[in-house]
Amino acid sequence: MLKTPRNRLCIDIDYEDEDSSFRILKALYMFSWVKREVWETRHGLHIYLDISYDRDLLPLRALLGDDLRRLEYDELYQSIGYWINKCFTSSEVLRLL
Repeated sequence: MLKTPRNRLCIDIDYEDEDSSFRILKALYMFSWVKREVWETRHGLHIYLDISYDRDLLPLRALLGDDLRRLEYDELYQSIGYWINKCFTSSEVLRLL
């Protein structure tokens, strides 16, 4: 298992495109039996799911609508030991759920 902030799966969804509303709904309601916490950020949402994170969860993050740039970065760097699935908590402004 890799060390990640809060040691949970984090989905980062920014409000930058027309498709973000759909991605937010997917992240909130797919696997809805998993406990989650939602934080509003300056650019969108961070959705934390209580799933211990490991490198095999990149496809799940993609399915849930995680930020494409973040996924590409993590895929590139996870093989050389960088932390992956990092959500920058300094941008979190309001806990929603």
